Amino acid sequence: MTNNFLQDTSKTQAHHLGFLFWCKWILSFIWPVKLLSEGSNKEYIELVLYRGNRLLNSRNANYSNGNLQEAYTLCFSEIDLKLSTRNTALVLGFGLGGVSRLLYQHNDTIKQVGVEIHPTVVTWYRKYCKAIPNVDVRQMDAVKCIYDHQMAYDVIIVDVYNDLDVPDEMHSKQVLIRLSSMLTSNGVLIFNKVVANSTHKEQVNQLMLDLSSVFKSVRVNQQFDLNHFIICQKET
Repeated sequence: MTNNFLQDTSKTQAHHLGFLFWCKWILSFIWPVKLLSEGSNKEYIELVLYRGNRLLNSRNANYSNGNLQEAYTLCFSEIDLKLSTRNTALVLGFGLGGVSRLLYQHNDTIKQVGVEIHPTVVTWYRKYCKAIPNVDVRQMDAVKCIYDHQMAYDVIIVDVYNDLDVPDEMHSKQVLIRLSSMLTSNGVLIFNKVVANSTHKEQVNQLMLDLSSVFKSVRVNQQFDLNHFIICQKET
């Protein structure tokens, strides 16, 4: 994150929390400060202030910013996705907009649709985060969006999780085919898959096989021995 971004987002947060925020903001440079939380077990989410940034976490995973942001940053630096030339992007699993902000930093004219199923997360983004230009945030289920949406995109990012698990329907062959049909001719799909146990490893292997039957080019960029970014292109 740039210093300007931290200053801007700090002002946004301060507008809502006032003096209390500044106390927590200062403390966040010493240790993470939990601001808000909701739910339990896999449905648990929390808004955390750490080093001046707002993180969205589940019980066991970071959903927005934090380590996930670093993983995407490394992936985008290691793989030439031609982000500066892309016009449109769809982010499934928007969270607090960490990935969308990265896309914006690579291309400040890209038009994005961010889909987030959790109404509280959308509320937290709109209330506590600096709005990302040219992003239309929609509170809806990702699978419903995939089947109902008619627009084609240059970039589609799939980052849909319940804690550490991708919902089963997102692995289905029908969804993968539909995602392919939603890409422009030279579009790229980035599917983030966490591999934290043997079940996840089996899932990512099967997902690779299924994606290879749908896309001409499929490759993996691995970060932190955890995030497997499966990058698929319709044409090479």
